[in-house]
Amino acid sequence: GNYYARHRWALQAKGDLPVGRFNLSLRYRFQQQTKTYIEDPDDEKTIWFNRTRFEIDYDVKGLPLKPYANIEVYNKLFAENDIFIDETRYTIGAEYTVFKIHSVGLEYIYHVSHVSKPEYRNILSVIYSVSF
Repeated sequence: GNYYARHRWALQAKGDLPVGRFNLSLRYRFQQQTKTYIEDPDDEKTIWFNRTRFEIDYDVKGLPLKPYANIEVYNKLFAENDIFIDETRYTIGAEYTVFKIHSVGLEYIYHVSHVSKPEYRNILSVIYSVSF
């Protein structure tokens, strides 16, 4: 009863900087979100976010394994409160390339919200990717 479907669209830009076996990346995302389940008048408002993520990953020599860690910060635009950072996500994980275009991964996300309940969330993600 706490999660409902939403409509989102986003524009993003990402840059990478290889440093030896490490790769540093920075992603900026501009996101608009609209709720589909309306309980009170505030639910009808469109929400705009700045989302900035810094990530570091490591290329393990001799293994198709890529461990990584990142931090992502959400800032709500046009907010009617004095909160600068609305949400923060801390992520650690690893991606393993099974074949050239297939990979699997596992990650843990610790999500902190300064504006909604629950304030803290623990998320475990299992990932399957196909890259062409």
